[in-house]
Amino acid sequence: MVDRDGYVIVRGHGRRRGIPYTGLLVLFAGFIGLKAAMMVQMGTAGYLDKLQEFENAESGVASIGVWTMKPDLVSSFVADQIRDKL
Repeated sequence: MVDRDGYVIVRGHGRRRGIPYTGLLVLFAGFIGLKAAMMVQMGTAGYLDKLQEFENAESGVASIGVWTMKPDLVSSFVADQIRDKL
């Protein structure tokens, strides 16, 4: 903006920060990829056995970890796709 005297006045953009959708998407994809890679490497039965061991633990943190690491449709699909390529 230029004022009456011809001076240029610089003001900040003032853009409000929003939700970082790209970062959240990359985080989600990485988490799904990690679960799928573990399922491929350990085998689905071995992966479920390991989760059962953690589920038997008395820790509340372990139960949250077991809940997040349970196989879902997306991670199982990705694991099957990786397994087919190997």
